[in-house]
Amino acid sequence: MSTAVDHRVPTLRRALGTGAGLAQRVRERAARLSALGRDDVLAPVDVLTDGDTVSAMLPVIDGVDLAHLAAQRGPLSAGECVWLGRRVASALAALHAAGLVHGDVSPANVVVRADGVTLVDTLGAVRGDERGTPGFRAPEAVAGDLVEASDVFALGRLLRWAVCEEDEARVRAWTVPCVASHPDQRPRAGEVDAVLSRCAPERRVPLPRTDVATAVRARAVARTERIAQGRWWRALRWTLRGIAVTGASGVLAGAVILMPRLLDSDAAAGPAADATVSSDSPATAARLSAADAARALTEARIAALEAEDGTALLATVTGQGAVASDAATTATALDGGDVVYEGLAVEVGDVAVTEEGDDSATVEVTYEITAHEVSTAGKSVSVPAETQQVRLSLVWVGDQWRVTRAQTR
Repeated sequence: MSTAVDHRVPTLRRALGTGAGLAQRVRERAARLSALGRDDVLAPVDVLTDGDTVSAMLPVIDGVDLAHLAAQRGPLSAGECVWLGRRVASALAALHAAGLVHGDVSPANVVVRADGVTLVDTLGAVRGDERGTPGFRAPEAVAGDLVEASDVFALGRLLRWAVCEEDEARVRAWTVPCVASHPDQRPRAGEVDAVLSRCAPERRVPLPRTDVATAVRARAVARTERIAQGRWWRALRWTLRGIAVTGASGVLAGAVILMPRLLDSDAAAGPAADATVSSDSPATAARLSAADAARALTEARIAALEAEDGTALLATVTGQGAVASDAATTATALDGGDVVYEGLAVEVGDVAVTEEGDDSATVEVTYEITAHEVSTAGKSVSVPAETQQVRLSLVWVGDQWRVTRAQTR
C-alpha cells in the first residue's frame, strides 16, 4: 500500500526493513514530519510496502551533507559553526515540539543548502535500534534510551567536530552545556540558539562552487552504529587537521586501567602550554569551584571514553606526567577506532577539597562506573560496575581547570 506520489518531485527510495508494526510506525512518523511543513526537517513523500519490506520515498535535496562538505573545503570557522548550529537547533526544536527525537545528528545527516540546512535520516528512530553515530551519540543513547537531550548532545559534538583548529577552544567552551554527561543538565534545543549567538558573529556556510544537487542520505547502505563498523568520520577529521593517527600497542590493558581508575598515577606533572579560551567565553563568566571542576572533569573524562573522542579526553588533562601520557595513548586509540567502550557511564558521589590555592587544588572524588564492555582488536572484555575513590591534583590553565595528577585511593 502507498499514498499518491507527486512525480514532479525527484525522490530516492530507502528500504527501512521489516518487522511487525513497522509500516504503521513509519506512516505515523511520516505524517508527523509532513505536518511540520518545514524545509529544515526532511519528510518522506511516500511510504511503500512490498511484502514485509517497508520503504520510504525521500525528496532529493539541493545541497551537500556536512561530511562531504568538510572533505571538500575543510573545517568551519567559529562564525560558520554558529550559523550551522543555530539552524540545526531550530530544526531540532521543531522536532521536539512535535514529540519526535531525531536520534542521529551527525555530519552525514545534516545537509547544508544555499539558504539553510536540512536534517535528514528522520525516519531512523522508528526502527527501534537507533544508537547514533559513534563520536556523536549521547551516553544514554548507547543503551537505546533516546531522549530530546540526546539530540542536543549530538549537536554539541557535531560543532566540535566541524570547527577549525584555530577556533576550537572557543566553540568547545560554548558547547560545554550541550555535552553535559547527564541529559537533565543540557539545555533544550530551543535554548541553544541564545547560547551560540554569543559565541561568534554568525557567518553563512557557503557551498562549494562545483556542488550539484545531491540525494540526501537515503541510506540504502548500512547506517550508523547498529553494528560496529568503519570510523570514516574520525579519520576524516584528523586528516583535515593534518594529524597522523596510528594504532597503539597494548591498548586494551592501558585503556582498561585508564577507564575505571581514572588515570591511576602519582607521577608529578609539570606545566604545559594549553589553548586559551576567549575572555568572553563562559569559562571566564563564572569560574568553577575546585569541587565542581573535579566533578565536571570526572564526568567529562568518562563521557569522552564512551563517545570515543580523544580530543575531549585530552582537554581534561595538562602537563608532562603520566596522566597526560596515558591520556594521549588512549586518545590515539579512541580516535583510531582501536578501542571502543559500550555502556560506560559514571555517577559521581562525594567530592571533598583537601587543599586549595589560587591556581591549584587537591580534590578527592568518589564515583561509580557502570558495568560495560571494552573492545579492541576484535576482542571484547566485560568490566563490572565498580566504585572508586581518586585524589585529583588540579591546576588552573588559561581559563579552565585541568587534571595534572590522579591517584586511586
